[in-house]
Amino acid sequence: MNNFQIREAVSEDVPAILKLVKCLAEYVNLIHEVTAVEELFKKNGFSQNQYFNCLILENQGKEAIGFALYFFNFSTFTGKPTLYLEDIFVLPEYRNKGLGKNCFKKLLK
Repeated sequence: MNNFQIREAVSEDVPAILKLVKCLAEYVNLIHEVTAVEELFKKNGFSQNQYFNCLILENQGKEAIGFALYFFNFSTFTGKPTLYLEDIFVLPEYRNKGLGKNCFKKLLK
């Protein structure tokens, strides 16, 4: 894990996020359903009305190799806020290195 970093995404990460979303869509054979564009991610995740949060997983070269997109909602049954993980994705060549596990640990905090 020393060669990798998990951090909160910033607006400058939007091109990398969208690229990874498309990789995820290809992986699950749903690329034909991706209509999102960078402007929508910037507007809905990195503006005053923030609808989602995102973690970026980077290798030592600072290349985005994965992401976890999540948002907070509220449970009427428990009366407590909850975290909803929409997507988590790591490029195939970086899997089995503990990145997903460490990403979940970060989200739990």
